[in-house]
Amino acid sequence: MPEITATFTYRVPAHTVYEALTEEQHLKNWWTPDAQAEPKLRSEARFEFNPYGDYCVMKLIQLRLDKKVVWYCRDSRMLKTPEWIGTHITFEIGAKKPNETLVAFSHDGWKAVTACFKECTGGWQYFLGESLKAYLETGKGKPFTSSSD
Repeated sequence: MPEITATFTYRVPAHTVYEALTEEQHLKNWWTPDAQAEPKLRSEARFEFNPYGDYCVMKLIQLRLDKKVVWYCRDSRMLKTPEWIGTHITFEIGAKKPNETLVAFSHDGWKAVTACFKECTGGWQYFLGESLKAYLETGKGKPFTSSSD
């Protein structure tokens, strides 16, 4: 099965990265302002990308403080397809130095390499490599905005 993988380095402590990946107020600042989430095992998070009607509902299936976050996609209409349903999004967090954190990212369980898969590969690069990085290191992310904003 195809998967999207990437590694990112952020110049902040591991706990800061962990909070940005699990807490609603942080997720809103780097991924989408229309996020509902809580850092609780088996909780469900909803991320919407309006006005397009795209969304995903994630179940938090693994949560290891400052080490690992895993979401299971229970429902989705990302890019007008259900292709995210049944996929896993994993963030492996490792401190390189006291104020430098490495994140190994994967989005696996895709059934095929499709247009959605390809667009999401670039999307994750943007949101994790640019938006989250900017948010963590400068305090100002580049979350999703619609053309009507």
